[in-house]
Amino acid sequence: GSILAAVTPPTKFPQAFAILQGCVGVFPHVVESPNNLGISLRNPGAQIHPGVMFGRWCPEKWDGASLPEKPLFYQGVDEFSEGVLNGLTNEVQAIARK
Repeated sequence: GSILAAVTPPTKFPQAFAILQGCVGVFPHVVESPNNLGISLRNPGAQIHPGVMFGRWCPEKWDGASLPEKPLFYQGVDEFSEGVLNGLTNEVQAIARK
């Protein structure tokens, strides 16, 4: 296993790498990523979780009233949330193509 890491500015990576690798030990191995954005966009959770939460709790969908039960996170994703998630996916894909 490995951990991707990026440092800004990139010239500081060797020092940051030594500190991070020293903290985690020999394994997992810390691997340099070309940039921070790639690490963020590579993780699908960075789009799915905020998209689902916005789709459920945005002012267009929730009136602010208490619910009778705790909602399950992935159940109840509707067409509105699907549109939010597709929009986020399209933005990430557009960035990747640049």
